[in-house]
Amino acid sequence: MYRSDLQEVQQDHSYVVVCESTTNEFDATPLSTTIDNSIIYFKSAKNHSVGQISNYEYNLYYGRDYIKYIKSTPYYDYINDEQKNIFSQLNQSTINYFLSGKNSELYAQYSATPSQINKYQHEITRQSNGKYLLTYFNDGIDWDIGSTSFVGAKVSANFDGPRFRLIGSKGPDHGAIKYRIIKKATTADNIESVTIDWTTVDCYSFNLTETSIIDFSDLEYAEYVVEIETISDTNSLSSGNKIYIKSLNFLRNFNFELGEEQLNPDLSFVSIGGVR
Repeated sequence: MYRSDLQEVQQDHSYVVVCESTTNEFDATPLSTTIDNSIIYFKSAKNHSVGQISNYEYNLYYGRDYIKYIKSTPYYDYINDEQKNIFSQLNQSTINYFLSGKNSELYAQYSATPSQINKYQHEITRQSNGKYLLTYFNDGIDWDIGSTSFVGAKVSANFDGPRFRLIGSKGPDHGAIKYRIIKKATTADNIESVTIDWTTVDCYSFNLTETSIIDFSDLEYAEYVVEIETISDTNSLSSGNKIYIKSLNFLRNFNFELGEEQLNPDLSFVSIGGVR
């Protein structure tokens, strides 16, 4: 999620994302997060069904140093007959102890960021169906299970920005493709626009490898279509003009709605899942 008008978080430890129930103030879960290229990523705490309004919302608290350094205290909810947790910020002496590198694993779930995040989690192939499709034109004639040697063979796919990868192969008998990326219209007043005009990719390689043929990470948060066509211009070292396209990977945009930022300099973070 990205909003350019929000205040910038300067320190990784000075914010925390919390999944909170809109119906039960005691139902809250802090989440492990990471910031990459000014974007905050966090894992969903619940399974959210398509087309259903959730009783949970994700709130970002920030502006207090070491707000991520929190602990979990279990308690029993006798009203609902279930075990729950209250999360509260550590006292300063414990934070100082943590910063000295001792027992840091005790609070790694919240104070440490994930080692990596899959930014290309959604994959579409020739077998995919639904909203996102990887379409091989004249499949079975021009294309044989993602492979072709025909000049002018075409593929198209729709995906969400800002990043995507086209996975295929490069090898000693491979040819070349050209592609363009079109930004789809979002309203009736908008028109489709060409984001990346026709660009050539040489798929020749001395060794046969499965690899990323096209890779973008700086598109807009929008819906796109990529059009691909095989061409006759091949590398002089290539023994053929084979092209293989396996899949397209991207991070699906679920079109979350961002609420208004609330600024309160007098607000102090005490705990979540309990008294604030």
